[in-house]
Amino acid sequence: IMTDFPKTEWAEQSYYMRGWCFYLQGDVKKSVQICTDFLQEFPQSKWAPDVLFWLGEYHYNVGSFQDAESMFDDVVTRYPQSAMADDALFWAGRAAAEQNEYRRANSYYNELCKSYSNSTKFAEARFAQGDALTELGEFAGAILAFDRQRFASREIGRADVRRDRETGRHRQAEAGHLREIGALAAEQLGHARPALRGAGGEGVDPFLFAERAWLCHHTSAAHPDAAMIECRDPIPWFVP
Repeated sequence: IMTDFPKTEWAEQSYYMRGWCFYLQGDVKKSVQICTDFLQEFPQSKWAPDVLFWLGEYHYNVGSFQDAESMFDDVVTRYPQSAMADDALFWAGRAAAEQNEYRRANSYYNELCKSYSNSTKFAEARFAQGDALTELGEFAGAILAFDRQRFASREIGRADVRRDRETGRHRQAEAGHLREIGALAAEQLGHARPALRGAGGEGVDPFLFAERAWLCHHTSAAHPDAAMIECRDPIPWFVP
């Protein structure tokens, strides 16, 4: 694909997947080289933020904290709208802290909290900020950061409760919808059984019936004639 179709999106994805396969094979050095080349070849690819973030993770894990910080920072600078940007800021801060650069670490954490207030890393970043300020001997700032961290944790907890409530409402609505489908399926089954027996059928799949009933019900609202023709045919309900 990379040779025969070099200008297509598939070439980009093939390049990316090739590097991933080398990593899974255990050839991390080769994978890192491919990912580095990928960023030079496809800097605007939709996979570029992920590749750059992964390279940052790799350097962090092997203890190359300066390189890791640089790459995490590049994710934010080059791809600020990426879904990886807030995580990249957090790990840039961690990489800076590993170099005892607590002032710089604090700056990353502060930027995360300011620019990505809905981040899942928000509370953890506040805590890390407090830790960095403690290392700097700025205890008043550290206390404020820890207080903000506690507030952020409560807000995250409330958001989780709101999400759970919303999920509960969706599940109730879904259950009601399934009951409607079941009723329609039972009605369709009653109409179709004689035809099925005449065709030599030995059984009926209730899931196929439910799906067909739903389609018939919703199609009939917009196309009554088409729905009537579609729903009269019993063959798709047959299970040998």
